[in-house]
Amino acid sequence: MTVFKLRSSIAVLLCVFLPVSLAGARDSTASDEGLWLSDGYGLLIEISKDGMQAFELTSISCIPGWNAKRAQNPSGVGESVFVGNDTFRLSDGPSRDVKRLHLEGVASDMILHRASARPATCSQKPDNSALGNYAIFWQTFAEQYAFFDLRHVDWQSVDRKFRPQAALANPDKLFGILQQMVEPLQDAHVGIYANDIKKDFDGWRKDPNHLEDEGWKKAQDV
Repeated sequence: MTVFKLRSSIAVLLCVFLPVSLAGARDSTASDEGLWLSDGYGLLIEISKDGMQAFELTSISCIPGWNAKRAQNPSGVGESVFVGNDTFRLSDGPSRDVKRLHLEGVASDMILHRASARPATCSQKPDNSALGNYAIFWQTFAEQYAFFDLRHVDWQSVDRKFRPQAALANPDKLFGILQQMVEPLQDAHVGIYANDIKKDFDGWRKDPNHLEDEGWKKAQDV
């Protein structure tokens, strides 16, 4: 984060321009309220005067995701800060209908565009069956994951193999199915978290120099 210091030669002007600066900050805060769609990532962000709520979108679903409360004292003019499990900084884009959303600890910003209405899928109750959860999981990767070719994974073939198994699976078995689907990606940015059954899985990539790991070496030869 860049820190701007006030030079002593202009300190005398602070009392004149401070009311204008505060008004500008209030206008910026008000202008961020509403609905915003992300470039990529499949997110709808709903912002109110109190906070933000994210929804994870696919062509078949709209699932509530993370939320965060608005911080009362943001550090920069033209910036809104939201704090939940993570800290998000919302700043102005090139127009009133474009914003930049930054998750602390991440290298790049997310570009948001103002939306006039929620997608139609947000008016539908999600199918919470085993097959419904599977379908949303598969569709999310189909629409948002960019590295299937790089990882040599045919996602359509994965679907043909596992969708029939998911239809009658209980939550524990379904978790195992979803884990098997994404394990071959060996991607540390892929994870599955199921709080209700207290299970989680984090993707990984083995060290290719670890000669004892024959399974990883064979996967690279495919």
